[in-house]
Formats: sequence, C-alpha cells, structure tokens
Amino acid sequence: MTAPYSLLLDLGGTYIKVAKCNHVDWKVFDEISFAIPAFVESESNRREIDPTTLMNSVNAAITDAVGESPPPESIFVSGQMASWILTDSNNCPITNVVSWQDNSSLVEFNGSRPFDVFSELLTSEILYSIGYECKPGTPSSAIFAQQTTGLVPLSTATRFHTLLSWVASQLTTSAEYIMHVTDAASSGMFDIRKEDWSASVIDLVAPSGLSFPSSVTAVKSIGKHKTFFCPIFSPIGDQQAALLGAELRNGQTAFNIATGGQVARLVDHCNIPDVQLRPFYGSLFIATKTHLPAGRVLSLAVNLLVDKECRDDPWTWADRVCEIFDKQALPKVDLGFFTELGGGWSGVTSGVTRESMIQAVVSAISDAYIDSAFLIGHENTDCLLFCGGVAQNFISLRNEIASAFRGGVHVAPSGDMALKGLAKIAKTVQVKGPIS
Repeated sequence: MTAPYSLLLDLGGTYIKVAKCNHVDWKVFDEISFAIPAFVESESNRREIDPTTLMNSVNAAITDAVGESPPPESIFVSGQMASWILTDSNNCPITNVVSWQDNSSLVEFNGSRPFDVFSELLTSEILYSIGYECKPGTPSSAIFAQQTTGLVPLSTATRFHTLLSWVASQLTTSAEYIMHVTDAASSGMFDIRKEDWSASVIDLVAPSGLSFPSSVTAVKSIGKHKTFFCPIFSPIGDQQAALLGAELRNGQTAFNIATGGQVARLVDHCNIPDVQLRPFYGSLFIATKTHLPAGRVLSLAVNLLVDKECRDDPWTWADRVCEIFDKQALPKVDLGFFTELGGGWSGVTSGVTRESMIQAVVSAISDAYIDSAFLIGHENTDCLLFCGGVAQNFISLRNEIASAFRGGVHVAPSGDMALKGLAKIAKTVQVKGPIS
C-alpha cells in the first residue's frame, strides 16, 4: 500500500516543478518538471503569460506527478514572487499574468517613465514600511504604470492576486481569498512590520480602488482541490521556501544562485536603505539583495563562448577554464540582467580569448554577490551557505565568491531547495498544525 503523501508544487521562473513527500520520512521523491509557458508576444519591455496556458501546464504537471498513485493528502505551493494578475470577484482574469521580469514601467509616457514618477512618491517612511520592495518589476510599480498609461481601469471589485495566490485559487473548488505574508510582501504594497496592506502605497497605486486578500502569517488551508478534494495550503514565496530547505540559520550568509540570484541573512530587524527586508518564519526577517546576475546571464555567456569542441558539455568547459584567472588581465564586462538592457565586453584586444571573456563574466557575477553580502550586513564570523543549482554545481563561481570572505563554507545538498522547504512545511503542518 502506498504511504500517505503530500504533493509539492513550485512555480519557478523556468519550470513548474512537482514532487511528492511521504508522511513517513518526509523526503522528496518523484520530482517532475514542466516548462513555464513562454511569454505572449508584445512590446519588448513587457513580460506576460497567458493565464489559460499557464493553468493547462500546471494541471498537466500535477496530473503527471500523481500518476497512478492515490490522491495526495494535501498540496503545498511555492513559487516566484512579484508576479501578479488582476481578476474579477470570482477570480476570473482581467489581465494576463504579469511576470516580475516585466519592465513596462520603464517605458516613457508623456515625457517621463512611470517607475521614476512612482519612486518619487514613495517617502523614506513608506519604503521602510514595505521593506524597500520597489523595483521596476514589482507589482506596485507595474500596476501604477498601467494606471498611468490607462491600460487597465480599476475598481473596488477588481482583485489583486499574486501568481501564486491565483494559481492556488484555480486549483480549488472555492478558494478563500487569503495570502501568506511571504507572498504578499513581494508586492511592494504590504507593510511587513504591521503584517497588513499599506494604505499609503495602495492610495498611490490604485486611487480608484482595488481589492486585496486577507494576509495570514500561518500556512493554512485555502480550500480543497477540485479533483483530489484534499486541502491546498496558502502558497509561500520561493525564496523563503528555498532558504528553509537549505536550512539557513542565524550566523550564515546565504548565496542562493539559480535561474535568478539573491544573497540573504536572517535578522530580527533591519534599517539599511536599499536592502530589502522580507518576512521569514519564527518572527524573523530575511535581509536580502535580489535581482543579482545568475543563471540567465551565465547561460547566455557560456553558450555564446563555449569552444566548438566542448558544445556537448559547455558548463564543464566553463567551470574548468574559470578555475584560476587574473582579474587584472581580463576585459571589462557589463552584465545586462535582461538581454534588452544590453551588456557586453569592452577592451577586447587581439590577446583576449574565449576563456578570458567567460572569466570576465564569472568575475563580474561574483563581484555582485560579494558587494551585496557586505551590503546586507555580512559579518566576518558568518558561515557561507551556497544553495541553488548554479551555486551548487558551478564550482568556479562558488570558489571565486568564497575567496573574498573568511568564514567557513557550506554547500546545500543536491536537490531542489524550494521543494525541500515545502516538505519541511508539510511535515510541520501535518504533524503540529499551521506554521507561522
């Protein structure tokens, strides 16, 4: 007889990952991946996913993951934060799912960029209250831009959903309109210290009205799955899930490098300008610097530069040629996190090789993590925690970052950290009840 199990669903920037964890040893198994649907064709700065296509992929992934097994006992969800969608009061889409990679707020309108206008309206007190969560792709900035340009009229009947809260609502027969604080905080409209929505930001973003879910600090059931009739629990942010899965502790600086990248430390408070503060568990926060160059940038560079004789295994080639290099002898490189923002090499002379060009990329990426670690308060006694597929597998980048610090190094075990974090939450909820 198959042991009872929970289903784990993580909606990443590249893949929809689904796995099981049994209720005996709570280990993750039977993991499968489906590609996240491509962005719909639109202007170069917009990054949107068709909601129907997305849900078709999510449902297909869940169906494949369950297979011939009995229905799961429960479903836990994590995923990319700061992606969003607007719906009617029945959770039916009014917009596409807008990705956190969307840069439409940077497109000039009537002589100015909406993001710049919005940023000027946010006082230091507001920024402090929302954990300095304001970037071009943040929902608050993006919705402000849509209101400025007249793309979507809002009303009090219009609902704000994150990608995670909306997907969860579509999986249930009747979803309670709630959102976990780790998910809500990435919206740029949530007061992380009061654990409630920020009226000051919402008045700027949606003066004509917008409906927001109730925020919850506990991972709790929002409804039952349409087919399996098991509870679906309020989704959590993938950064928190991954760091929980990597077993982040006090006195560690985490380098979470995968498709995207962040550095993070656990703190009980933080008041450093430009450092994001996000809710964690046990009344702690994560001091973090996000949107750092990671797998997307590195993949572009590796695939562009790999020697033709090594095209079957480009990452091994890149790891090998970056083991040792002299920073002073490298060409300059400008890393554009998104391709349309440009980026490239300068100072490329006849003596520059493919090897030195990829070394320049690795050096520039590592510098971004080193600088960010000190910015979020890294201490000399901190142990370095490396997690995420790129950090776990690309040894040269990991070593280059570690060379700038004095503390010990711990590499998280192989496996998807977000799914492992969801398994930990599943164990706690199933054994002890809601986790907060």
